[in-house]
Amino acid sequence: MTDSTLETEEFSGSQNWSEQVCDALGVSREKLDAVKPIVTELVQRVMETHPRGDASMAAFLVGFAAAKDGDFSPESVTSRVHIVEELIER
Repeated sequence: MTDSTLETEEFSGSQNWSEQVCDALGVSREKLDAVKPIVTELVQRVMETHPRGDASMAAFLVGFAAAKDGDFSPESVTSRVHIVEELIER
C-alpha cells in the first residue's frame, strides 16, 4: 500500500464518522460539506500554533457561536473562522 492509499482510507473513515455524528445530532450533511474544508483548515492552523486540545475547542466554539446566533449558513461559519484566524495571526 502506498501512503496516499492510507491517507484516502483514513479520510474515508473520517468522513464516515462525520456523517454518523451529523445523523446522530440531526445536522444536515450538506451543511457539513459546505463548511468542513474551512473548519478543517482552522483546526490544522490552531494545532500548529497552540497547545493540544485548543484546536478542537476552537472548532467547537465556531459552531457554538453559530448556534448562539441561529445562523448556520456557510457564510456565517466562515466569518467566525476568519475571526479565529485573526487571533492566530496576532
